[in-house]
Amino acid sequence: MLGPETIKDAITDVQPRTKGVQIGSEIFTGRDSTDEDAVWVYVLVPDERIEDFYAEWDQVRDEIRRRIRDRLGDENAYVYIRMRAASEVATEP
Repeated sequence: MLGPETIKDAITDVQPRTKGVQIGSEIFTGRDSTDEDAVWVYVLVPDERIEDFYAEWDQVRDEIRRRIRDRLGDENAYVYIRMRAASEVATEP
C-alpha cells in the first residue's frame, strides 16, 4: 500500500469547480473493517459552498478514486472518500 504522500501526489490535479474545496485535507491508509488494505481521502468543503459542491460531488469522487487506483495499479482497491463541512473540523485555538 502506498503512503499518504504518494496518494496526495496522485490526486493533486483534481480541481473542483467549487471555490474553497480542499481535496485530500486528510489522507489515511490502513486496513478497513474487512481487513483489506484501504485508502481514506477527506474532502473539506466550506459550509456556505456545500450546496454548490453537491452538483459535482459524484464526478470529483469518481476522479479521486480512479487516480488512486491507477497509482496503486489495482482497479479494485478500496478507496473511501468522505466529504466534511469546514465546521466539522476542529481548528486549533
